[in-house]
Amino acid sequence: MNRQLSLYLDVFRFIAAALVFLSHLPHFVDGYFWQLAGFGHEAVVFFFVLSGFVIAFVCTEKQESAFDYVINRTVRIYSVAVPAILLTFMIYAFTQAYNPASITDLQPTFSSMGQTLFSALTFTNQSWMETRILIDMPYWSMGYEVLYYLFFGVVFYMTGWRRWFYLLPILLLMGFSILLYLPVWLAGVWCFRIKDRLQFSLPVAVIGFCLSVMAIAVGSTDGWEHSFNVTANIAGQWMQQSLLLETAQHFFTDYFLTVCIVIHILCANKICKSVDFNISARVQRWIREISAHTFSLYLLHMPLLYLVKAVFPATEHLAAAIVSAVVLVPALIWLISRHIESARAAQRNWLGMQLTRVWQR
Repeated sequence: MNRQLSLYLDVFRFIAAALVFLSHLPHFVDGYFWQLAGFGHEAVVFFFVLSGFVIAFVCTEKQESAFDYVINRTVRIYSVAVPAILLTFMIYAFTQAYNPASITDLQPTFSSMGQTLFSALTFTNQSWMETRILIDMPYWSMGYEVLYYLFFGVVFYMTGWRRWFYLLPILLLMGFSILLYLPVWLAGVWCFRIKDRLQFSLPVAVIGFCLSVMAIAVGSTDGWEHSFNVTANIAGQWMQQSLLLETAQHFFTDYFLTVCIVIHILCANKICKSVDFNISARVQRWIREISAHTFSLYLLHMPLLYLVKAVFPATEHLAAAIVSAVVLVPALIWLISRHIESARAAQRNWLGMQLTRVWQR
């Protein structure tokens, strides 16, 4: 992959994670910073597309083996998911004891603790029925993402009857909502595979880049989403009410955003290949550093914000709530994420040794 495109996607990924954080922030600071909210769901659509793009890159260009695919995906997911689950359950227990009123509105949506923990660890929290992982709302997307990893791994590395033997249970486990967003994820795979085959000029790429940004901005507005979804749902209202989980009910506009994001990446690729932006080594290191913490920012921010809400209710301690939510929460996520990243290599080596022993028996 072109180095400049890789850096650009890293920046884009961090911005997407920041938009998810900012979309949730006003709820915890008495509505302040509402101007920055409203793009959280659209950012997740970008994550889906980028995930497919990156997986296609590591499997084809980096030629990652099936063994390494299993290890790397497992470590990548659980190294952040397990701390997120632990943090969520700990903060939930603290909140229940210290300030239960701060989560009273959420209680009716929770399942049993056993079901919640099981679905979180197995990423079945969105399979046919929705299981909220307590106060970590962004965790919903993990129920989509992990099954897409499984789907692609089976399709890419297996052949013949074994492929269908493993693929059919995965498709059944997905359920209608997850299956409906599979084309969004696969669009990222397709985007990677054709990015160097398409031939168009640099001026066309610049125009497409700018127009795609405008289209993404317009397609993310509430008015556009409402109008588009209402129009599209005239023929499919039954599907919305009967088959789709809440997290999948914007799929019409999300398909449109997917097309815009793919066009944007293709145009960015052309620009990055044609223009040398002379990015210094220091800036490259800084970009890599912040992008390494996007997954942690995405999964860990919501439980910590609820901790802020329990300790510093914005209606009573507004200044403390703002400082804690805007400064302390990101700082704490950065500290936790640094520990997660530093331990990942050791976790990968350990898991590789264990799987090697199992497969050699």
